[in-house]
Formats: sequence, C-alpha cells, structure tokens
Amino acid sequence: MPSTSLALDLDMTREMESLTGDLLKHNTLPHFMDSIYKIEPIQQKRKFLSTFLYFAFIAFGAYILLPGFFRSSSNGFKGGHAVATSKKTQFMTPSELRSVAEPGDTNLFKRFGYLHAAIIRRNDEYGFDVVHVDGSKVGPEERVIESPVSVIAGVGSLVCIDNALDSVLTPADRQIMKRLDHAVGTIFTYHMVDNNCEHFASLMRYGCPLSPQIETTFDYTRKVLYKA
Repeated sequence: MPSTSLALDLDMTREMESLTGDLLKHNTLPHFMDSIYKIEPIQQKRKFLSTFLYFAFIAFGAYILLPGFFRSSSNGFKGGHAVATSKKTQFMTPSELRSVAEPGDTNLFKRFGYLHAAIIRRNDEYGFDVVHVDGSKVGPEERVIESPVSVIAGVGSLVCIDNALDSVLTPADRQIMKRLDHAVGTIFTYHMVDNNCEHFASLMRYGCPLSPQIETTFDYTRKVLYKA
C-alpha cells in the first residue's frame, strides 16, 4: 500500500509540473499580469468621468437656480420692434409677460433643470404666440412650430424675456419675422450641446447660433475642475 500511494503522489507531481510548463510555454501568466495592471488606468478614467459629471450637474443646477448671479440683469426697455436694449424681465406668468413682450423678443420658459428658449412671433388681438423647436419627440429631428405662450408654459409655469445677448450682438430687426415665417414647419436637427433650442432662438434673432446656458455651464465647470 505505501508503494501505491507514493506512485500516485509522483504522478500528481508530474502532472502539475507539466501544467505549469504549458502555462509558461504559452505565455499565459504574463498576459494575466498585464490585465491586472490595466485595471488601474480604467478605474482612474471612470473616476474622472464621474467627478466631471458631478460638478457639471452642480454647475448647471446653480446656473438655473441663480440666474442673476451668472447672467446679465439689465432690464432696459424701449418701444418699437426688436430694439437692442438687453431687455430682461423677471420670471412671471404668461398673462403678466404679455404687457411688456414684443415680437422678436427671446422668451425663456422654466423647465426642470434647464430653460426652454423661443422667439415671440405675435402679441396682438389675434394671439400671443412664439416660434420654437418642438421638444415632444425624442430624437435628432425636431420640427419648428408656432405655439401659444400659455400652452408652452403650462399650468403654473413661468416665463421671462431675456434679450441679454443684445449687449454683444445686433438684432436683425425686420429680418426676424421673415426668418420665423420661413422656419415654421421645417425640420431642425437637434443636439443638446451643439444645436438646441437656444441656438435656434439666437439664430432667428441675431443670425448667430449661440447657447448661453451651455457655454456658461461649461465655463463654470472648467473653473471648478481646474480652479481657474
């Protein structure tokens, strides 16, 4: 019996040596160690991405909750059509806003986490309407439509006029209405960062697509991340 047990032990030892030799022969062990070393950079990238998204969310929330801190609060107002006065009002109900709104003004509607931008097309006895990018569909192709301000605002929601870009850009005056007329019914290729509702509104009013919400959020995020 002892000789049989010894023979089995020798056989098992030979099998283990053979298996170890195969692993080294096929270079399996170094590949395994390489995979271990690759884990740390991946974890660092994930940590950086999560940190960036965290601060971006905080910055965007602060921009929405504290608009007066990040944006111009000039409230200049003159009569006439699309006058460059950087007109900006407080948020109010659509009925209250109608007394100071003019065709061509930029409207901002409060939404959860952002502001929806539109351009006033009509404010007379026939209605109080704006032209904007319809956001009812989920996808890159959205239609430009005309809607009553009260419908877009919804029940209990607030809206304001914000022509703050007038301080650096010149409104297109009568061209605004022509642009709106041609835009209604067309397809707008939507992108949250590069081509959103604010880009459309500024394109109609100034001929230049800009999004102050996106640019301010990115600038503030960069300052937080890099302590600029």
